[in-house]
Amino acid sequence: MVNDHSTDRSVAVIQEALSRYSLQAEIIHPPGHGKKQALMYAANTATTEYLLLTDADCVPHIDWVDTVNSVLREQHNAHLLILPVTTIRENSLLAKIQEIDFLSMIASAIASRRNPFLCNGANLCVHRSTFLALDPFKTNLHIPTGDDMFILQAFKKNSKKSIRVVTLEKTWVKTRVKTDLKGFIEQRTRWGSKTINYSDPKALILAFTVFFQSLILWIMGIASLTSTANFTLFAIFFILKLAVDSLLLIKAARFFHKQYLIHLFLFAEIAQVIYVVPVAVLGLIRNVFLYRK
Repeated sequence: MVNDHSTDRSVAVIQEALSRYSLQAEIIHPPGHGKKQALMYAANTATTEYLLLTDADCVPHIDWVDTVNSVLREQHNAHLLILPVTTIRENSLLAKIQEIDFLSMIASAIASRRNPFLCNGANLCVHRSTFLALDPFKTNLHIPTGDDMFILQAFKKNSKKSIRVVTLEKTWVKTRVKTDLKGFIEQRTRWGSKTINYSDPKALILAFTVFFQSLILWIMGIASLTSTANFTLFAIFFILKLAVDSLLLIKAARFFHKQYLIHLFLFAEIAQVIYVVPVAVLGLIRNVFLYRK
């Protein structure tokens, strides 16, 4: 258990659980600040060949560790395993829109398994000595977010380091989405702030494609207020985007047992058009003023 200097009661909760259930675990308190320094300190402290990484707010499958070990025995030359992160079902419309967002991200990661460009730091397995040798945070410690993508980019730069995308259900971990609009916007702004630091062309292309699609729809939506012809163009473009996105999302929803989200794809698409542009701009501003050296 690595304390990344959170300000909640995580350490106390862990200590109480260890005492109550007579469990054995080591809590380490690294120097420095933030998740990246905590990860590097943990990697240097650990003695195992591989590191299996997750976050404190995630719930892994009960056979998570055993299943990943089995995968590693079969993929004995693997240096990085990209593992799925799915969401805990919630009832609100905001939560379901976020579930669809997560679904689209993990579906994109699986679809690009031959040359992955997306991953989630809440479920990764790395070869420890390779991770330390690559030192993925060497040039970006000043940026408090993006640890997962910087890890992926570091492994991809060394073509000899084998990367695998694993989809077995027992390797999944689940996380909760944000329960309020403020938390949702803050999270998406934080995600957007790291995009400009990507070095992987495919990740950049995906990020900018999503942004410019939303920007075009914004412009077309405003223009549609002025004439029927403009509204028709806006409707056609929106429906085409919805149809293409749905092809991928329906398969992903069935695979991850989230068919209950399918009827909400239209609402999620509308929400994405509304929030992507302002959140991306806020993220860029945050990066320029807070994270640039």
